[in-house]
Amino acid sequence: MTIFDAARFRELWQRHDLALGSPLTVLGTATSTNDLALEAARAGAAHGATFVADQQTEGRGRQGRRWFGAAGESLLFSCLTRPALRTSEATSLPLAAGLALREVLSRHVPPDVVVELKWPNDVLASRKKICGVLVETQLQGSQLAAAVIGVGLNLRTTSFPDELLGSATSIVALGGVAPEPEALLLEVLLELTRYLELVQKSGLPALAVELDRHDALKGRLVDIDGLKGRARGLDPCGRLIVVDELGVERRVVSGHVILLDG
Repeated sequence: MTIFDAARFRELWQRHDLALGSPLTVLGTATSTNDLALEAARAGAAHGATFVADQQTEGRGRQGRRWFGAAGESLLFSCLTRPALRTSEATSLPLAAGLALREVLSRHVPPDVVVELKWPNDVLASRKKICGVLVETQLQGSQLAAAVIGVGLNLRTTSFPDELLGSATSIVALGGVAPEPEALLLEVLLELTRYLELVQKSGLPALAVELDRHDALKGRLVDIDGLKGRARGLDPCGRLIVVDELGVERRVVSGHVILLDG
């Protein structure tokens, strides 16, 4: 028996004209929902196929980092998308997904909690990580054949491993009330649909104003895999602009960001 109620989700999902979320696969335990979605993509599964797990044994974030998520305390899912984008536009996907999740989370935390996007794929609440996004793609020439959007969202976790103490949080830990996971997944998929449509229609520039408004790094001192400097926002291609210690402007495609000023 799974904690996530598939029948309840389908009941809610049927009230909307929504491609994401069907077909739905729900598992009590999975190695990684992203792995399941990637396998489905290779087998020809359609846009919208979604995989949910109560717990992952090999859940991961970017660059192979492990995602912590206790059973029943997180929303863990991956959604297979087949967006009409070129491979060069793939960098827009984690940013679009991050904004979608930021929008949803802002509705469920206390009003004084600031929810921001930490480039390239984390959502922070009160400067602590509340949600992570991992986008993995399959290519076909110059086009994206598939993009799997994996999400780990902390709902009720109040006790974190030692290595995450002080850097992770959840809706409940912030004083919010965690919604039922089925309703929350539907909210996320509705926002994901909206943001995916935006980037397919108008590209990353359509997100520029929101990315700037909710940028957790802008003006902050950062270390990105050894590059130290002050973040200055994103360029039109979604690269992080960093002015290094010599005053040279650098543009970073990806990397692990450490905040140096708290």
